[in-house]
Amino acid sequence: MTFETFYSQNFEDVLLARVFAEVSSGFYVDVGCQDEEKESVTKYFYMRGWRGINIDPMPDYIRQYVKRKRDISILCACGSADGEALLYPAESTGLSSLLASRAEYAQERVLATSTPVTTKVFTLNTILENNLKEFQEIYFLKIDVEGYELEVLKGIDLNTYRPKVILAETTEPDSCRLTSEHSRINDLLNTFAYEQVYFDGINTWWLAKEASALKARFSYPIGIHDGFNPYSIHSQLKALRSAKAESEARALALSSVCRELGEILDKNMLVQTKRRIDRLYRNGKKIVSSGFRHATEQLRRRRIYIDVTEFAKHDAKTGIQRVTRALCTDLLEHPPSDLDVVPVYFHKGYGWYTKCLHAFPHSDKNNYADEARKPIGIKPGDIFLGLDLTADIIPISRASLIRMKEKGLRICFIIYDLLPVRHPEWWPEGMGEVMENWAEVITEISNQVIAISKSVCDDYLCWCSEQNIQKPPKATWFHLGADLRNTLPTTGLPEDADLLIEAIGKNPSFLMVGTIEPRKGYRQSLLAAEVLWRKGVNANLVIAGKLGWMMDDFMATIQLHSELGVRLFFIDSPSDEFLEMIYKHCTVLLAASEGEGFGLPLIEAARHGMPCLVRDLPVFQEVADSSTTFFSGLETVDLADVMEAWLLSHGTKKAQPTPSWITWHESADQLLRGLAISRKT
Repeated sequence: MTFETFYSQNFEDVLLARVFAEVSSGFYVDVGCQDEEKESVTKYFYMRGWRGINIDPMPDYIRQYVKRKRDISILCACGSADGEALLYPAESTGLSSLLASRAEYAQERVLATSTPVTTKVFTLNTILENNLKEFQEIYFLKIDVEGYELEVLKGIDLNTYRPKVILAETTEPDSCRLTSEHSRINDLLNTFAYEQVYFDGINTWWLAKEASALKARFSYPIGIHDGFNPYSIHSQLKALRSAKAESEARALALSSVCRELGEILDKNMLVQTKRRIDRLYRNGKKIVSSGFRHATEQLRRRRIYIDVTEFAKHDAKTGIQRVTRALCTDLLEHPPSDLDVVPVYFHKGYGWYTKCLHAFPHSDKNNYADEARKPIGIKPGDIFLGLDLTADIIPISRASLIRMKEKGLRICFIIYDLLPVRHPEWWPEGMGEVMENWAEVITEISNQVIAISKSVCDDYLCWCSEQNIQKPPKATWFHLGADLRNTLPTTGLPEDADLLIEAIGKNPSFLMVGTIEPRKGYRQSLLAAEVLWRKGVNANLVIAGKLGWMMDDFMATIQLHSELGVRLFFIDSPSDEFLEMIYKHCTVLLAASEGEGFGLPLIEAARHGMPCLVRDLPVFQEVADSSTTFFSGLETVDLADVMEAWLLSHGTKKAQPTPSWITWHESADQLLRGLAISRKT
């Protein structure tokens, strides 16, 4: 979540932002607009693309609105009839009024001048007739004219102009007591089919009958789930930045003086004095810079730093990187209620984690541009989520993470599986040691680990027991999603895509999805398919993935196979768009892997209503739905018999199983619940 700065005095713009959350370019009318920034009800909306009409009788205020190029700003008062009236100005306050009694109060309260001046008065009918485009819809009308609100409302025909929401100040000055005019205003608005729906202690809010669907949004007070920072914090940050600029200017001036003094000093006799002055200047500059950084870190919201180190370098389009894309994108689009989401990566050259501003389109590049390449700042309560798998990086970054943990950082890591530790023979030499080192480091420094399945969580706790780790970090688990929307899906089809899909559709097709690597069961599956082909069974074997490791001989067999392009199809690194087409035109997913942490293709197959033929791994039993058929055995004949039996029992028609998959948004919800983090609703 990025900083959401709101400007109004009593959080009126926060409530309006909730009411009109789906509106990106609405229209407002602000009577008594006052300061263009401080305590403004419309500043937030103008900055997000809205436009409107601003009305105030004080010239100093209206001059501020010149920079609002989309708005119309009018110097006048509003009333029940066109003409002129005496205005009792209270300079630099919001207490100017057409009522003499309010002028007396302003003078007593802030010693404000109340010498009356003549001002023009127009009705809202006149102003809207001359400035409102035909059929322009008004989303809200705000009135704050220090006791003259009823007269303003008498000057608008609410049968012709229908603001969805009207809010007006209806309390006595400096109190929550309603004015004697409140009931008369309510009666007037009732005659135009407006219902009172909220009172915020200063303003009363009315809702047009035709906008009654919005009424529920007024049913609870403004709170933390509205995700706002008040203007006071915004102004403090501005003051801090100004103080920093002033300090740097003084430091620069001091530097100039020091240099001048050094030139005057005798280089032979007073060189030590010059060095001391230089050292004092450098130390002073460090103190100024350090103090400013510390102050701004304490003012900002807490953050969840998401490690996307591998993804930031290169999207290898592996299953883990699909998870990284999906979850990080969803958390950026739908952030937690009290945390800003910031993707980060470890820079080996610098030796620290820094902001990742390029890998995700939803990251707020402008908000963090000045932090690029700098080490991430830590505020107590910040969270580090090791989402990407960076087994070679974590031991290097261990010292950096420990230092940040000592400053109050909570460290959490995602565990995809421990298969390289359990079966190093499935990976290139040394990978098992790398993963075991990674597991040892994250166990040492983490507050919590989150596995992608219960099976992986159980295996991790078992490994901790085997290593005699007395106090492992808290371990929880969640499940992965299946929809492609949040994975930043890749697009593009090969030139022969239609011919491939047509050829695949001629026979029942067993589909295998995943990187070509030893544990995935590709060798056994191809040999089993060859048994069926020799028997005259017309069934396809479709392999969609990219070449991984230790499988060059298998790929050579594929490329020289007599059935390639006939009943054997290899689709190298298909885009997400093409993979969707493949799922739709194949008959059954074949998952012959000998070890998995989750089994994302099973979930994606369920989303397409595709039945699955899978090895009886514990994790597959955990995530599979009722349409799944399990098999065991590592011999060719074991799988060939199962594939043939499946074809005989299911025929060529695709089954229609009841899917049990969840979306990536729901997966992210599970992850956040595991971290005890709430999401903005």
